[in-house]
Amino acid sequence: MYLSTSRIRQAGSIAVLWLAGGVAQCLAITAQSPSDPAAPVTQQPADRAPAATPAPPSPPASPEPPASPAEPAPTREEQRSAYRDFRAAFDAKRYEVARPLAERAMKITEQLDGRDAMALVTPLNNLAQTLYALKDYAAAEEQYLRSIRIIETRDPGSSRLPHTLYGLGRVYVAANQQEFAIVMFKRAVEITRKSDGLFSTSQLPFLHPLIDAYERAGHDADADREEQYLLNIAQRNFPPTSPQFIAAMERQARWQEAQHQFTAARHIWAQAIELTRRAGDVRDIRQVNQLRGMARCYRNEYLYGSAESGADAPDADPFQLGGPTLGRSQPRRLDADGQHLLDTALNLLQNAQGPLGTKLRRDTLIDLGDWLWVGGDYKAAAVRYATAWDLLTTRERASDGPDNPLAQPVLLYYEEPRAAVRNPKAKPEDLVQKFVEMEYPVNDRGRVGDIKVTNSDASEAQQKSVMAAVHHAL
Repeated sequence: MYLSTSRIRQAGSIAVLWLAGGVAQCLAITAQSPSDPAAPVTQQPADRAPAATPAPPSPPASPEPPASPAEPAPTREEQRSAYRDFRAAFDAKRYEVARPLAERAMKITEQLDGRDAMALVTPLNNLAQTLYALKDYAAAEEQYLRSIRIIETRDPGSSRLPHTLYGLGRVYVAANQQEFAIVMFKRAVEITRKSDGLFSTSQLPFLHPLIDAYERAGHDADADREEQYLLNIAQRNFPPTSPQFIAAMERQARWQEAQHQFTAARHIWAQAIELTRRAGDVRDIRQVNQLRGMARCYRNEYLYGSAESGADAPDADPFQLGGPTLGRSQPRRLDADGQHLLDTALNLLQNAQGPLGTKLRRDTLIDLGDWLWVGGDYKAAAVRYATAWDLLTTRERASDGPDNPLAQPVLLYYEEPRAAVRNPKAKPEDLVQKFVEMEYPVNDRGRVGDIKVTNSDASEAQQKSVMAAVHHAL
């Protein structure tokens, strides 16, 4: 099977390629004509013979210029040197420097082994990886496709084929072409299962990105099938108390959470906790994230319901009417087991030292703050948030990224205003949506300053109602 069709290149660039081909052909035709054009021939009258002209004297013969020496062929040592230079630049993440070095290594290999030799696969893949790092996805795709053609022609059973397909799949993921990525990852998985066995662990590097691509493309049923397959692989290859099997259980629990199968996820988290305790000390801090996951299931099931009970998964915009909300008719009571799990996690961390212990304590305190906030104990929640903030380093506090989980506001739940639930049977088409944009400062202790309306199309009374709701929430 030849993958000769480009998946990223646009029609405009193809037109340029055709144009370039046309120009090259014209130049070749011109080069075939004599460099010295012949003088034009003048036709003589029929009744008059042309006058004879003496032949011009022959010019003295000039010596021919010596032929230029042929460029010496590269050596294997030059090939190895080119690869070492490339690898040093690539490992240092100097990709602009690594690109010409990768191209040089590829050209040397072409000269030594031929344009279609298997020896060319590694230099082509190295160049493709460099282009991928430089975000030149169209050029990276071209090199990977050439590499695949060589492998399929020279050695279709080569173990390098799945890895090359995987590299091309990553290019398609980066180019946001998930369907093409799925084709590459799926083929890599299928080849590995055929060569190494249906439940071999060698397929895992290709199976994980395949599941992720399924999710991004919205193929939930396919992703669910492969997630279950992952757990089967772990069951057949690893003991129940091994880190690999426990990690597979944790992944399955997170997957069930993502599908809003909170009851199933909670049971899997409980099994993972039991296996972790059997594998080591009952105070093993590896339980902390498992306890947090189980508590999170309790909280989310309270907020959103569970898919097992027929509840719909949340919409992308939770502020839309009819989205996942905490209705006023719903009792504000959480299962006490969830808070007990978080308290247990904090107890495990009492003697934990180092950056890992600090990070786990910080994240668990934030989870407990979220739990208390959802339960309505705002003062106790604020205490937990403040304690978590104190555990952040100066660098983490200045960060807006994942190093600082308190940098950005997080929606815990949305309680519909009274006006929205006054007539719960009203159809969306019978309602008119208005917006109110507000801004407010928050200090480093989480205190909220004055709230101001910056933009709105609502009436003044509606703006005051929204302002009151925000004051109440904050």
